Order: sequence, then C-alpha cells, then structure tokens
Amino acid sequence: MLSWGNSFGYLRPADTAHSLAGMHAALRPGGRLVLESATVAESLLVGGIRAESEHEFGGVRARRRNRDRASESRLETEYVFQDAEGRVERARAAHHVHTTGEVARMVAAAGFRDIELRGADGRAPYELGDARLIALAVA
Repeated sequence: MLSWGNSFGYLRPADTAHSLAGMHAALRPGGRLVLESATVAESLLVGGIRAESEHEFGGVRARRRNRDRASESRLETEYVFQDAEGRVERARAAHHVHTTGEVARMVAAAGFRDIELRGADGRAPYELGDARLIALAVA
C-alpha cells in the first residue's frame, strides 16, 4: 500500500501525473493507493477561501494570506510566524486545487482501477462539501 497523505496538490500537474505513474509501477498488482486531500475543489471552495486568517498556538502567532489564482486552479499562501519574543519567520506555499473528477481521471490515467472516492471517515462515499477526500485505488 502507498499513502500519499495530504501532499496531493503540491506538485505541478505534470509532476503529479508522473508521481502517480511511479506509484503505480512501485505497487504489485492488487496493491492499493490511498490518496487523501483537504484541498479538492468540492471541499475547499464550497465554504469559500478566506483571504487572511490568524491563529495562535504554543506561543506562536501564525498569519496566513491566501491568493486564489483561478485561471491556474492554484491557491498560493504566504505565512508569517511570530513567537513571543518577536522573532519572525516567513514561508510560502502553492497548492493546485483539483476537482474530484480530475483526481479520479489522473489516478485512472496512471493505470489504477477500482477507484473509490470516500469522505473524511474513509467509509462513506465522498459528497460535496466533505472536509476531506480519500481516494482508494487498486494497481
């Protein structure tokens, strides 16, 4: 079994296709792929994307600024972390936002079969607005 975890979407689409093909090649026939994402379009976009947010945990304040690049199906995020002593660190991330249909087609194009799209609990079928998508497929 291979589990991609919530890393799905961080690669460019061509690299995602290449990675899926490599995962298929690495699995024995009948092996399973588990792909989990909280950023498929039907999960992420239903509630809207907040332009900015702020959270504090463990004495660190984290500020996040999002930019939706709809023409590229890409969400870009800038992070600013500040600790209690005032030290600041910055980071950036980009995430491609795929539809569930795109996910299923990419997985199938890589050679997987018996693709199932499930919701966050891993049991029920995926539905619009579910917090997470878990895609299961057989090599």
